[in-house]
Amino acid sequence: MIKAAAIFLVSLLCMSPANADVINHSEHVVYVDDEGLGMIWMLAPASTYHGASDAVASPFIRRRYIYKSVNGEDVEITADGHLISSFGSLSSQAARLLIGGWKDESWINGPHGRRFLRLFTFTR
Repeated sequence: MIKAAAIFLVSLLCMSPANADVINHSEHVVYVDDEGLGMIWMLAPASTYHGASDAVASPFIRRRYIYKSVNGEDVEITADGHLISSFGSLSSQAARLLIGGWKDESWINGPHGRRFLRLFTFTR
């Protein structure tokens, strides 16, 4: 119950529009689930997705996982395939601790992850 209340509070704090981007410095395609439309975009190597993302995935970065981003979080894929994130606010940092980060198949099949099932198929 306490965790649910904390997630709700952080969600309210993070509801402002975010101008975060996803930057792909790797040699591989990265899939971006955008914030709002629920569309999945292919982000080519050496490209940038401008706008808020809800999650990113690539089997070359982390197979059978998605990275759940939060509002205000920039995501950068390095040339060697590591994911680095940065935050614009304290509320974004708190949100990531509670609801963001790497998510596996058990989370995808749970109540909060179902929306990301399509994105997860790109990680196999």
